[in-house]
Amino acid sequence: MANESLKHGDFKWSIVKSYYSMFHYAKAVLFQMGLKERSHTVIGEVLEILHIEGKLESRFVNDFYAAMDAREGADYHYKHPEMTAEVLIELAEEFTGEINMTEETPQQAARYTSFGHDFQKLVAASSGVSNPVFEMKLLLKRIQKSLL
Repeated sequence: MANESLKHGDFKWSIVKSYYSMFHYAKAVLFQMGLKERSHTVIGEVLEILHIEGKLESRFVNDFYAAMDAREGADYHYKHPEMTAEVLIELAEEFTGEINMTEETPQQAARYTSFGHDFQKLVAASSGVSNPVFEMKLLLKRIQKSLL
């Protein structure tokens, strides 16, 4: 669906759809682990915890936060460039195709909810930091387009 929006020049909706595919996929994986969470930030926090525990590559956490920032930019700040839409489609496809945390039992997953407030402070403190991986992917996309 995000590809269709991109093809029709609707970059904002392409960005929004890409992010929400990542959000709902992560939400479904966490639900399989016994967590019923609806907060965008808390889902990101749990992904971060899974990374710290060695169960998730950092790129997926970075990509989730980059997509969340891009979606907020598209929805609230009228920032929806074509290249961002293109990169987010790629990130969403990788994210939804490679994350699988289903080996967690609900009892194991319950410990993630105890991190809540302390971890939220850490995320809030780092929320102004740009995502270098996302920025590099955008730069590579710009170079690729300039060569065509």
